[in-house]
Amino acid sequence: GVNWTKDALNNPVLTAGPSPWDAGWVTFVSVLFNPTDSLFHMWYSGRGDPDEYHPIYIGHATSLDGSLWTKDMEPTLGPGVLGSWDDDAIIHPTVVLVNDTLHMWYDGYRFGSDYSQIGHAISVDWQTWQKDPANPVLTAGAQQDWDYPWLRASHVFHDGLRFHLFYTGGIHKEYDIGYAFSNNGTNWIKYPNPVMTKVSPGSWEGASLFTGSVLM
Repeated sequence: GVNWTKDALNNPVLTAGPSPWDAGWVTFVSVLFNPTDSLFHMWYSGRGDPDEYHPIYIGHATSLDGSLWTKDMEPTLGPGVLGSWDDDAIIHPTVVLVNDTLHMWYDGYRFGSDYSQIGHAISVDWQTWQKDPANPVLTAGAQQDWDYPWLRASHVFHDGLRFHLFYTGGIHKEYDIGYAFSNNGTNWIKYPNPVMTKVSPGSWEGASLFTGSVLM
């Protein structure tokens, strides 16, 4: 867990394109192994040409070995309808399997807004997703709070009883890490936050902390 060896033969294992919707870049992945089909499943953020306006989608790919991946040609989840809270972009997927149901949380952005919120979706077939009608399920704090106006890059795990969510919050590029918990993945209670903060300016983590992964 400390010393890592990069895949010298196959890296990068996922590249942009050829579909127009992710031809600009692919990033921010969440991976699970499905014992039913013996495949690794990856959900990732994808965007078209970055020099023009393109919405951000969430795509899906599969692999037998974790190195060689086959993409679905169409995105698996897209932004909401015009005027909705996530009509511009959905990004940073994190996926958890609980009792044969997949749960995904993602950042949602409204076109022209200066804030982001966290949404939730579920799938029972590892392919099609239904957005939570209660979205967004986690919102930014008030203007004086540490997690205003951006909530980003959440990571979630389930301990057998409840969901635990760690998220990035704060002003753009000046983030700390917060924590919330939930019994159903929809209704969240924020812990007295932040649980991890950036340190003194000039250090390698002095400007911002961005959410990583948590394993139990």
